[in-house]
Amino acid sequence: METTTTDSIAAWGDSLTAGTGGTPYPTFLTQLSGRAVYNGGVGGETSVQIKNRMLAATDKHAWPTIIWAGRNDSDQREQVKANIAAMVEALPHQNYLVLSILNGAGEGRGTYGYNVAASLNADLAALYGAHYLDVRAYLVSQYNPSLAQDVADHEADIPPTSLRSDFLHLSSAGYALVANYLQANSRLLLGENATITTTSSTVLNEPCILGKITQTAIHEEQDLAVWRSTNGDTVTLGKDANSLATSGTLYLNGGSNTVLQAASTTAIEISASALYVKQNIIQEQGDLEFNNTANGVILKAPGGARYRITVSDTGNLTAVAL
Repeated sequence: METTTTDSIAAWGDSLTAGTGGTPYPTFLTQLSGRAVYNGGVGGETSVQIKNRMLAATDKHAWPTIIWAGRNDSDQREQVKANIAAMVEALPHQNYLVLSILNGAGEGRGTYGYNVAASLNADLAALYGAHYLDVRAYLVSQYNPSLAQDVADHEADIPPTSLRSDFLHLSSAGYALVANYLQANSRLLLGENATITTTSSTVLNEPCILGKITQTAIHEEQDLAVWRSTNGDTVTLGKDANSLATSGTLYLNGGSNTVLQAASTTAIEISASALYVKQNIIQEQGDLEFNNTANGVILKAPGGARYRITVSDTGNLTAVAL
């Protein structure tokens, strides 16, 4: 088989590809990979319908291809496997990935839904080997240990509530994690010799929901609006710069410092510092902890020069001019 050379990627699937509940993962993957990702997701479709659409789109068969199909007819295992096999067979190359189907709320260990998903995923893993990517297991591993429901989900082997918009579909944070996981495994999709685009985007490297507004700014410069993240930390933002509304959920949108307010779909710019909620921890008693070793405290000297202070494994401090 030939190797694809296109700069586009085709993503085929159902509502999990279409992005029900948030920003679709192909949108995030476009920003991460630098490649145009076609969103071939249609909500409610079975593997039969997804296969039929994919086979008809012959102009996209030469593209690296992501197949996320089978959730809506997962109890017809042989049918799902046959349809995915037909999609793979239509590709004139080996640059493809088959993703595991997800289980949702009420489908934890020992339930019928869990066993159906586990059986199908085991078959897909055996059939496609290195071309199979277990996004379900990855999402399960991304639970928030400070949230009781997430802990319960993790124990039941279910993708966490904090990354879902309903019983099954993901939030924007969940879809961003899928895109990050695909990008991290893009050699499997694009081939060993492919040029892989990297990003330093805090938004996509550390996706998180910033949460509900708990306090609203009234005056332009004097008041600050307080946003609470899913893990309980807070971020304060000035109303004059951000035009904050009285309610709504913010989620990360794209490879910049932009978040999208779900209530009104109005994009608003915020400081990059607001995106470090999950990565860095501010304790109530005053401790400031940086979990990323590339980060440190930045101090400004009297003369105006700025320095980042970092620490070595032996405890020695280093000041690097910025």
